[in-house]
Amino acid sequence: MAYSIEVRASEVMAQLRDTSLSTPIENEGHIVPGAYFSWDDRVKELDLQVTSKDGQLFELRAQISGKPQWNSFNVALEHGSTSVGDLIGVVADVSGADGLTFPLFIRTSRGESITDTPLTEKLVGSAKRSIQTVLHKVSHVDAVAGEEGYHTLVVALPSSSFDVTLHDLRLFVLPDGEGEIAKVPTLSSYAG
Repeated sequence: MAYSIEVRASEVMAQLRDTSLSTPIENEGHIVPGAYFSWDDRVKELDLQVTSKDGQLFELRAQISGKPQWNSFNVALEHGSTSVGDLIGVVADVSGADGLTFPLFIRTSRGESITDTPLTEKLVGSAKRSIQTVLHKVSHVDAVAGEEGYHTLVVALPSSSFDVTLHDLRLFVLPDGEGEIAKVPTLSSYAG
């Protein structure tokens, strides 16, 4: 059975795939329902332009001359829950922003409480198109674990000018125990 947050992520990505974009971006303005960019609005010298073609989610051109405290692409995963031991994965097909890093985290809201779960790994920009997988095993200290909350996948964007193309993005969750990587047997493992 699929987790609600992975179903919602798939729905948002499908909408992005089916939408033709060619527009400047407004802070927290949705490009499709559930997908939006946000940044530190005290920085006036930040201009994001989004376009899309068949076979990709979008191309993003960011012109930044100030120093924003934050700049991010957000995917509303809506209400759901995960458990300690579950494996959250994000697979991204990306090109551009050579050498820049894109940390990922899941922001969880429960009532007045808002807490972030940083994913263990980061996406890295590359001049060549690459498919990258980010994995995170949910621990007892992660806000994403436990009772149902409202979750948002946040891709932290660089604070300097860059161009990047997001060809595809998928989020998945494997229940505890199903995400274990099989161990390759060695001679000593047969010796017992």
